[in-house]
Amino acid sequence: MIRNAIILLFCLGTVLLVAPFAISSLWIDERGIAIPGHVFSKDEWVVVRDSSWTRSLEVTVEYDPPHEATVAFLKAKVSPDRFDQLKKGDLVSLRYLRREDVPHVPGANVLREMHMLPTARLADQRSWSGLQAAFDAGTTFTAELVAAGVLFLLFWRVVRLPFFGWAVAACILAVMAAVLIHSFPVLVPSPQKDIRRGSGTVKSVDLVEHLFYDQETFEAAQPIQIVGVQFVPEGRAGPVLAVDLIDANSIAGLREHSAVEVEYDGSNPRTARIRGASRDFVRINLRGIAVELGILLALVTALVLGALWMGKGDRQIWSRKSM
Repeated sequence: MIRNAIILLFCLGTVLLVAPFAISSLWIDERGIAIPGHVFSKDEWVVVRDSSWTRSLEVTVEYDPPHEATVAFLKAKVSPDRFDQLKKGDLVSLRYLRREDVPHVPGANVLREMHMLPTARLADQRSWSGLQAAFDAGTTFTAELVAAGVLFLLFWRVVRLPFFGWAVAACILAVMAAVLIHSFPVLVPSPQKDIRRGSGTVKSVDLVEHLFYDQETFEAAQPIQIVGVQFVPEGRAGPVLAVDLIDANSIAGLREHSAVEVEYDGSNPRTARIRGASRDFVRINLRGIAVELGILLALVTALVLGALWMGKGDRQIWSRKSM
């Protein structure tokens, strides 16, 4: 009884905590008024986690909230095409949730005064735009796999197929294998058409020395540098950020603000590679993993055979004693 009450209180507390943010976000779509804003700044950068990376594009918009004394700023994640279209100073349309339209849920007004409650959004985005962008970018790959596995097991259970335990084990192994394969660093696409050359500046350099999960799994036989290079493509007014994965130390002295030469696709300039860098890390690291797994398998086999041999010796000794 007490346990159920604790669970119920926990669920109610979670709902009360999330409700102001979720309802306010939905209210912006339903009750938000249209107001103008101006692009204040743009930023594009690389987010590196363990041995994988994602691109982030963010626009900061300055606007005057109705009936407020000061200006406000909105940070919004946008697609690459939208990011390239917008320029500093451009007029954009927003949807704004007025003070009187804030949902009447506990804590909403307090959170608004603390500037923690969502009150504005780009007019062409909706409550679920951020979640959709995450799915489009593949950042929720693990969650998608887990959800697919759960649905598969539920179907297996509902139709009462045999060997459910084996199905659970197979799903767990399949999800783990897929996540590891997805996390393995691979070459970025190389420009294939309308190849052009240009000069850029290194905006970020991240070193990957362990594969899959930092400090917890395989040490990279060939460490990798994930490099973000910013340059202005021919015929464009603003810069773009290209990402290249290269062998560590293949370019001596590579660091932030270094000048590098790039080759890029004229129609899609974010598809680019740094000139003069080597990219043998996929082959070398796959070979390193194979060697480590072979050594591990040999050790496990030796231990099992040793245990069987010792067990056989013990049985022979006991059989002689019993005689």
